[in-house]
Amino acid sequence: MTVGMAIQGVSPLSDIGDLAAAWTLDILIPRLCLAILFLSVSLVKLTLRYPIRVYVGANPVVRSIVQRCPSFQKDYRPPSWACGAWAQAVIYMYRSWRNNHLRGFAREVIRLPDGECVSSYWMAPPGPMRDAVMQCKVDGREEETDAIIEALVYHMPCHERLPPIVIICHGVFQNGADLYDFCRFMTETCGYVVCVFNRRGNDMPLSRARFNTVGDQADFRFILSRLREFFANNCFYGVGISAGSSLLARYLGDAGEECELEGGVLISGGYDMELSLRHMTPLADLVVTTQAKSFFLERNEETLARQDGPGLQRLKRSRSMQEFHEHLHVFDGKASREEYFQTHNPALVLDRIARPVVYINAYDDMCFPGHFTFQYKHLVERCQLATIVHMERGGHGTFYENWDAGSSRAFQCVREFVDCLHKE
Repeated sequence: MTVGMAIQGVSPLSDIGDLAAAWTLDILIPRLCLAILFLSVSLVKLTLRYPIRVYVGANPVVRSIVQRCPSFQKDYRPPSWACGAWAQAVIYMYRSWRNNHLRGFAREVIRLPDGECVSSYWMAPPGPMRDAVMQCKVDGREEETDAIIEALVYHMPCHERLPPIVIICHGVFQNGADLYDFCRFMTETCGYVVCVFNRRGNDMPLSRARFNTVGDQADFRFILSRLREFFANNCFYGVGISAGSSLLARYLGDAGEECELEGGVLISGGYDMELSLRHMTPLADLVVTTQAKSFFLERNEETLARQDGPGLQRLKRSRSMQEFHEHLHVFDGKASREEYFQTHNPALVLDRIARPVVYINAYDDMCFPGHFTFQYKHLVERCQLATIVHMERGGHGTFYENWDAGSSRAFQCVREFVDCLHKE
């Protein structure tokens, strides 16, 4: 009787099959649909192209150079999985962490006239120059003054083939290691010598209670004059990134016709240093302010406290970069906030730049958004040597493109501009 009932009833194996079918329909099909949707969106993004708007001054030489730079003309195509500004920032942070383990630079320590020490990171093109520079690391002489310079000078090719020297002014919390990809690109692709100028407090702790977020003009001029003594026949070009663009732009404007550089590229700059601090997105402002306290204040707390304890506490209580700069003048040797910005703000001298200069900005920049920076497109009407490149995407100082984010449009723009300018 039991056997008959089992035969006439529903088989346990049939129950399992029904459950498996139901699970497949309820779980697998929705997931498959989501996967198809994701792939469709990705394919659409892969085909998206963001046009670039270029504004060029009236100078015929500059116009000719821009016409020979394809990266200024062709549409920007970011990776589909990282077309947003914060996604590109994550890529940059990962690569910066990864590159800290690499040893492609030789590090030179330089003593400034007031006794403070800063450093420069050098990278030379593959060949005898790079071998000579890296030998300084092997011999333990990389921190000796002039050791790397002497190695470079001795192995420089003949005068007809002297390579350009690209001097990089990095962002507010960067040093040479963070720019490894860019420096390697410039040396291996272009054959240039690259020197990353690390400002006070960036690569080395402060021994004197003096710093600011963009760099000191006197320090930069000292470095340039020192390099000119050794490399009298080389052409110098400047690249400023984020805060470094303020340092470079201010130098270009102040120096005018006496500028030691042949030209410059300013990537993700804020134009007006004072006003740009008011336009940072809330999240970027929070992140940068927190990092500024950790990077400058905590690392140098003892040194800064001896100089001005109350001033240090006011900086620690800052809740935005605008508030941070309200009190920063006490550690820059300035009597007031107004004097601080009068000394460092590049917006006051942009009209006086007497060398070809390119400004590159993205609308989705979270630090200096396009609704603020794009209004400076009219600068080309006042400065005939200026070229302004506006991109809808690219983030802050990143501009990664291709499916694997393996290249940066900013890298390409710098290479083409410097190469064309050097051939003029």
